[in-house]
This record gives sequence, structure tokens and C-alpha cells, in this order.
Amino acid sequence: INIDVLPLGDFAKNNGYKFVQKDVREGLPFKDQSVDLIYSSHFIEHLTYEEAFNFIKECKRILKPQGVCRLLFPDTEKLVKNYLDKKMESLDELSDASKYAQIDRLWNFIFSGHKSAFDFELIQKIGQDLNFHVEKKEFRDGNKQILKETIDSLPEVSLFVELTA
Repeated sequence: INIDVLPLGDFAKNNGYKFVQKDVREGLPFKDQSVDLIYSSHFIEHLTYEEAFNFIKECKRILKPQGVCRLLFPDTEKLVKNYLDKKMESLDELSDASKYAQIDRLWNFIFSGHKSAFDFELIQKIGQDLNFHVEKKEFRDGNKQILKETIDSLPEVSLFVELTA
């Protein structure tokens, strides 16, 4: 079931997707411990830290025991390393930044609608506070069912983390 705040019902219907229009900052529309798998790609960085914590808390609430939540988000460490190594041009296709300055490329990428930044240490702390088992994964590595049913996007800038209830 795909969830988005945007009105994507017609697109979902035309492409055979199950869809619910919902602002998940208000909670997830599922019963406690009723969901096996959750996949969230490049979403939590568009939330404040409090909203992101509450979203992950909601994931914990609805996941069955041993259920898995796979989170993808910009890897702040990779971005900073690209900046320090003067390799921000590798992200030009993902940004509208000036092609002249490394700092402009970094700044544009970080602040293009993003309200927060994450690294593994922060997600691990949030996950542990919510009694998740937290694992850093690599591109196309992780829960086999999630990988079968989804597409990992932006591997060159993403951090992949799985939280197991």
C-alpha cells in the first residue's frame, strides 16, 4: 500500500497500485502490530527531527514482531566526503545548483526541501530508543521481500538502514 500526502490516486489506479492519501505526520492508518514490512525512501529528511522520530515511532507501533522498516535517506557522511574531496559534481544530475562552486552544490542538495539531516549514528540512537534492532545495509542488501517489491533509489547518496521490531 503506497501512502503519500499528494493526490496520486489516479496515477496509482492507472498503474495498479494500492494507494492511500494521508499525511503520515498525523499517524499511519494501520492497527497496532498489523504490518510486516515498511519501505520509506527519501522521506524522513523532509520532516523535522520531532516529526521523523514520531514517524519512526509509528512504524514501530504498526510493525508485527520481527517486522522490518527499511529507511533510505541522504547519507550526510557521503555528502560531506564528496564536498571535502571536491567531487560534488557527481551529484549534478540531482541538483539545480551552480556548476561553479562545490559549496553551492552541497548547500543546494542539503536544503532542497530538506528539514533535517541524518547519519547512521542518529538513526541508530532513535531506533534503539524505540527498541528496534538497527542495521546499516548496502545498496540492494537487506530484507529480501522488501528488495523484491521496491526499488532502492539514489544509491550514490543514500544511507540504507533496516529497523527490525
